[in-house]
Amino acid sequence: TFALNMIWHLLRHPLAFVFFFFFRYIRGMNLERVFKPGPALLILNHPSAFTDPIAFTYVFFPLRTRYMARGDVFKNPLAAFFFNQLGIIPIYRIQDQGKEGLLKNDTSYTQVIEALKKGQKVIVFAEGICIQDRRLKPIKKGVARLALLAQQALGKVELDIIPIGVNYTDPCRFRSGLWYHVGEPIQVNRYLQQYLQQPAKAQYELMLAMHQSLLPLVTHVDDARQQNTLPVLEKLYANTLKTPKAFWDKSHQMANALNALDLNTRERLEQTATEYSKTCLGLGILEQDVAEHPTAFWKSMFAIISLGCIAWPGLVIHVPVFWIARRMARRVKHVEFYTSALLTYVLIGGLLWYGVFWLSAAVFFNSAFIGYLFVLLFLISGIICVFCIDRLRMHWRRIIWWRMDQSVKESLQQKKSELRILSQSLN
Repeated sequence: TFALNMIWHLLRHPLAFVFFFFFRYIRGMNLERVFKPGPALLILNHPSAFTDPIAFTYVFFPLRTRYMARGDVFKNPLAAFFFNQLGIIPIYRIQDQGKEGLLKNDTSYTQVIEALKKGQKVIVFAEGICIQDRRLKPIKKGVARLALLAQQALGKVELDIIPIGVNYTDPCRFRSGLWYHVGEPIQVNRYLQQYLQQPAKAQYELMLAMHQSLLPLVTHVDDARQQNTLPVLEKLYANTLKTPKAFWDKSHQMANALNALDLNTRERLEQTATEYSKTCLGLGILEQDVAEHPTAFWKSMFAIISLGCIAWPGLVIHVPVFWIARRMARRVKHVEFYTSALLTYVLIGGLLWYGVFWLSAAVFFNSAFIGYLFVLLFLISGIICVFCIDRLRMHWRRIIWWRMDQSVKESLQQKKSELRILSQSLN
């Protein structure tokens, strides 16, 4: 529709800048599989609310997709109008609106099938729930039913289910990383004949196939109590793994090894990792910054001064927007919505902030062109700041490390060594 295209073109450029600013990297593996022509259901795990579909759109541009969202977000008429214009299709869960809500899913399924008949791709968050942890939840049977109904309606046109693992280093942390892993497509027509004869069995087998295809694409920790262990272990190796692929290969390997440990070893590992992480957090450093050989104080000071001279214009201009957005985003009740709220506030606040600068410059110099020039300079300063800020933060933490008492350093190094020894069984 015209409205959908208009909203798409209005938002994609500022969203691209916000995502470039917020994430240190967004990469993936086998991304070309998503661009295969023809209809497809894209099934994803769902760790970060509205950030997941928006980030997907950013990464796979210019591919246009539709996606399904929880029906309860359509309760507000204004929100419902906006989501409908974006092409979002509601899906109703029994815990949201009871059995009456489930009856509305027939209409939603019809919308999905119509989109697939046009050769479009539709994103489905197959777990049916958004929880920010490192494990794959069971696939909802409604996804399998939708896929089989769609294949039946498509006739001879083959429908693929493409599994995509979504992996964040830390979805709530500024300058974190995001990794997509696209798996082998599942051909739905292989299950269609069985579905016509034994619907329940076909749905179950397709649901099982989807779960087995998604499982190797995410860093999955079986025991929910070990959710905090894996991120700490990842940070132990963060400085030694030079590429996102190497990092996520290592993360996946450690997750599988963690699942294979006996209960006593896992509990000791969890306790040590939690103590180590809390100590680092209390001191204002990251786990990977505990260095066996401290960096020279003056080297870090020189780096901060030199990089600061380059980055300070961008920092001065953009920090107020980010600071206000963070304070507002912290009001959300569920952590899964934090990043979505933060990026929304940054986008809206940034556009207003740039608008103020444009208007001020245009009025002062009596020239709209000068206003646009100021905005361009501010954008450039922001990009320069992004390239500098990771190293600035690293050197600042090294100065914190250098100023610590020797006894504190030795205690932290000892805890890190203990953690490394315990984690040797994961290599």
